[in-house]
Amino acid sequence: MTDQIFLSEPQLQRILSAIDALKPHGFPWATVIPVFVSSLLALCVGIGLEYFKGHREWRRSISNRRANELAEINIATVALKYNAELLTHFALQNAKRGLSRCPRFVYM
Repeated sequence: MTDQIFLSEPQLQRILSAIDALKPHGFPWATVIPVFVSSLLALCVGIGLEYFKGHREWRRSISNRRANELAEINIATVALKYNAELLTHFALQNAKRGLSRCPRFVYM
């Protein structure tokens, strides 16, 4: 057996007006707060990503600078070795020609 309730039109209007009276009248904070929180979160994520990108770029530039400095040191040592070999070669050629007997020739 189903219970049935019949409401008249004035009774239904009073129930609806009571429900409307329970709703807060004023600024709709329920819709504003989620929008504000999501925009604040997006702002924080954007700032965090900019800091992360800047830090990653800084680390990459330091790494490249160190690699370039190492390459320059390697080039300098190779050039020094080449010059030392060239000087040794010329000194030995001059020694074979008898220039080593020259009094002004000084070995270092």
